[in-house]
Order: sequence, then structure tokens, then C-alpha cells
Amino acid sequence: MQRAVFIAAALVQAGAAEDPWAADALGLVAGVPVVDWRAPHRFAAVRAHEDVAVRFRVRSAGSRAVLLQVDGRRGAVVCESTPCDGRATLQVVGGGWHAAAVLLGEQHEGGYTNMTAAAAPFFVNEPLEAPAPAELPEPCSTRRTVVRAIAHDRPMQLQNLLESLAAAEYDGNNIDLEVHVDGAASPASIKGHDEAVEVARRFAWPHGRYDVVERRGNAGPTRHRFESYTPQHCELVAFFEDDVIVARLWHRWLRAADRTAGADVAGFTFQRHWLAPGAYLREARSGPHESKVIGPFAHAWRSEHWEQFLDWFERSPSAEVPGHSFSNAWLGKPDFEHSLWTAFVDRWAWEYGRWFASPPTPDGSALAHNDAGPGLHYKSAKGWDSAPFPERWAPRLR
Repeated sequence: MQRAVFIAAALVQAGAAEDPWAADALGLVAGVPVVDWRAPHRFAAVRAHEDVAVRFRVRSAGSRAVLLQVDGRRGAVVCESTPCDGRATLQVVGGGWHAAAVLLGEQHEGGYTNMTAAAAPFFVNEPLEAPAPAELPEPCSTRRTVVRAIAHDRPMQLQNLLESLAAAEYDGNNIDLEVHVDGAASPASIKGHDEAVEVARRFAWPHGRYDVVERRGNAGPTRHRFESYTPQHCELVAFFEDDVIVARLWHRWLRAADRTAGADVAGFTFQRHWLAPGAYLREARSGPHESKVIGPFAHAWRSEHWEQFLDWFERSPSAEVPGHSFSNAWLGKPDFEHSLWTAFVDRWAWEYGRWFASPPTPDGSALAHNDAGPGLHYKSAKGWDSAPFPERWAPRLR
């Protein structure tokens, strides 16, 4: 059955069900609209085709417009400027977990830019029954960490990433780092590609083995990433895109999360997970949620699950997730297989019953943040997607 989400930016209609998360879950901290994860979760359950009235407040953020978006689709303008006491009515068709998000945007001729999302979940009854989970791979009692930096033509951003990785705490562990620089996608990116290779070769990595892998031809985001790491026994492989900055304690959290996560957790997300909890949310013992949606620009895999995923991917599978998936909206784009690799991970996680764990960082913060371009998906930088990680919040990691 065709699934769709509709947004109507309107005053609360009489008779609409009141969604309890909206009254106090969304706010504005240091210019970033956030979900306050310290507050108790408020998961609203509604029925398909039922109107849901939502409320939220955004404190002053200048003249930027406030938009409400559901499941990553084009948002409806709720307020033309801030402060904003927002009210809107949503109608959702299709079961499962969905996410409503507040975004701030500056209007220009082609739409809005500089958007930053803050998501809150709600559940729609009539979910499709998922397949039975696939057999779990053989677990590991301990794992070593390796890192892949995924780069193309952004030398300055790559330098920032490498410096932040070098400054992190590894507690005496050897961490092998490989920088993979994809070939230039067009004549306009040749200069950036060559400079990124130069930055990578010049960098001195102090924590273990270091290699630079340069592609002369352009593989594109999907193949470039998938071919950057061949699964080895009992490893954690962390992938970071070249416009990412990592927090000093990212690796300590990863090791701690790996020790406590269940065997069906395939990996770990370091970024503020604005795509979740939009789909297939699960409460975790050691954090606010595990999700079947991976954080695309900063994450780690358990190597045994990465191997299982690559075996599945080689069978040329479908990327569509029955029911709800954030990435389903991208599948109609030209050549999506070349660049939108996350759609395949979404499908695999749904089909195999796998999860990705995220830390319960507060106040819109994260263990990794990026500036969302410029690159393949954005023509200009949209600004940080999260606030810096507050180390005082996690004294056990210090």
C-alpha cells in the first residue's frame, strides 16, 4: 500500500488528538532547536488517518522562518520569524514510527537553506509486520578499532577532521587510520581532490598505522565507502565523512557501548540522530534509543555485521523498506544507487532485524558534528548540525 505523510500548517482543529510530546520537548539552545533527551520520553500513539495537533515553542533565533517537517519531506512554514509559538495539524497515512521535526530556515529564491532539525517521535498503529530476524553472526568478546576517513575534494574540512581524530582519547590503544580520497567527480573538483590528497599525505597520525588511498577515477559515495574496508575478525570500523569534527571522547563511548549493546546491534551512531527516532525505534538499556536508521556521516560498524551486510548487498537487493523509511523518499532520484547508500542499509536492517545505537547526548549535542556541505547534496554549508558534546555530562568517560 502506498504510504504518505501530509502536513497542514494550521491552528489546532477542534477534535484533533493532542500529541503530548509537543508541549515541552522542543526548545532552542545556542541557536540549535533540540529535543531535550533528559526529559522523560513522550511517545504518542495515534491511528492512521487521524489528525494530530502538535505544539512547540522556538525562542528567538532572528528572522529565520520556522518549518515543521515529517519524515524528511518538504516542510510547511509555521512562523515567518522567531520567537514562534507553533501549532500545526499532521495527518499520517501508514503505520510504524514517524518523526516530526522543527527546522529553522532562511528563505531564498529556490527555497530555504541553513536548516537544523529537532526530531520528536510518534507511533502510528497498523504497522506492517517485519520479517523474522536473520541469524546473528558469531559475536566477539573484544574488538580492536580501525578508522576510515571518507574524502573527496574538501581539503580544509579533511584537515579539520584529521586534527580532531588525532586529539581524541584512545587510552593507549593502537588505532589504524586510512584516508580514502575518491577521484574527482568533475573537472571542477580536480583541484580540491588533489589538495585533499596532499593534506592526507602530509598529515602525521600519532596513534597507529596510517595510509592514504587515492582513487584516480570517481567511484561515487556508495562504492567508495563500501570498498574502503574489507571485514576483518573482531573489529570496530568507524567511518567519518570529511566534513565531520569528532568529540574528544568519541572512542571511549564507542568502546563502552560495544561492551553493553546486544548481539543484534550492528553498529553505533556518533552524530545527532535527526533521522531518528523516525523509524523502528527501540528503547535501549544504555541510552534513549536504538534505531534501524544509521547516522550517515559519522558511525561505526561491528565487522561481523558489516561482512553480513556486504554479502547481502552483493545480491543486488531492493533498497525500498516496506512501510516507513526516511530514505524511501529518495529512491526515485536519478542514479540513487551511486550516491544514496543509506537506503540499502535501511533495507538490510529492516530485513535482518538489526539496530544502530546512539548515545543519549543532551541539548542538541553529539559526539560528531558536520556543516552539511558544500558537497554532493548541498551547494553551500548549512552550519553545524549539533552543539558541541558537553564532557561534564558524561563523567564516566573522562
